[in-house]
Amino acid sequence: MDKYDGQEANAAKAKTEKKEVKANNGQPSKSEVQDMELKILEGNNLAESSEKAEEDDFFNGILDKYLQPGKSDKDLKKISKADAKEAAGDIY
Repeated sequence: MDKYDGQEANAAKAKTEKKEVKANNGQPSKSEVQDMELKILEGNNLAESSEKAEEDDFFNGILDKYLQPGKSDKDLKKISKADAKEAAGDIY
């Protein structure tokens, strides 16, 4: 229980602490803006975003491979049951 008591005390302490008021009506300073721009240009989240893009490309490739136009509506694409099994195998 001591673990949880400490967390509650920390949370209560954080609430009672005074918040630092920034100059410029809460706007970031010029140096803070430059730091943010540098982080963006360095690509801090590049690994996460490229991993998701890679997954999207992979799934889109599978869909392009197995989707076929419908018999009655050519704009509606479907995957046949046999192709669905193969597609699931490729994904797995």
